[in-house]
Amino acid sequence: MTSTIVRRFRPPVLRNRGYCHCCSSQTVFHSFDPWLRDNYICTRCYSIPRERALMWSIEQFFPNWQKGAIHESSPGARGASVRLAKECPNYIPSQFFCGVQGGTEVDGVRCENLEKLSFPNDSIDLHVTQDVFEHVFDPEAAFREIAHLADIGAFEVNEAFASVVLAWQAETGADLAKVNINGGAIALGHPLGGSGARLMTTLVHHMRDNGIRYGLQTMCEGGGMANATIIERLG
Repeated sequence: MTSTIVRRFRPPVLRNRGYCHCCSSQTVFHSFDPWLRDNYICTRCYSIPRERALMWSIEQFFPNWQKGAIHESSPGARGASVRLAKECPNYIPSQFFCGVQGGTEVDGVRCENLEKLSFPNDSIDLHVTQDVFEHVFDPEAAFREIAHLADIGAFEVNEAFASVVLAWQAETGADLAKVNINGGAIALGHPLGGSGARLMTTLVHHMRDNGIRYGLQTMCEGGGMANATIIERLG
């Protein structure tokens, strides 16, 4: 109770009005903590910046996403996951259940092991994963398994530090000639709360300009976590 009272009367670190792409509403965003990444929330749906950036990117670059087949590994209980589930009839949430065969549903959630997916080739239009790779024992196998569903022609890997990209490449075996072709975060910038949007914008424009069908965006996060998104250019 004491903590609640203190927060109620403490001024926010940041507060502004704007549009939230997760709940499709004009709203107020605020944070009472300087760690904006996890605390700069929408006061309507409680989404955080990376969730709103993901939904913005999907709306911008996949305007017909409601008609596609979207697979999300380890979805959350708020933000983009809630909207995708609500508005996309072919949305497929998945979790990994130990001892359960891949493709089997458990309480309405499909069991999928990212290291051994059970989806047929070309059956999914968009794969989304936000906070899951910290649970994967063999990230290299997971990337290979996701990539077999699509011929990845471009990679955008967040260059939080120069060593991050090299460590990722060593694990996945990705072709460095296809990685961060227009420069990484050290060259182009690493904006607070906007790194995902910057990565996605760079990737999509590069794919459009070079006729690339499939691209992969990935970035590390705090606490040993990471996320990855594979996109397909349809036009």
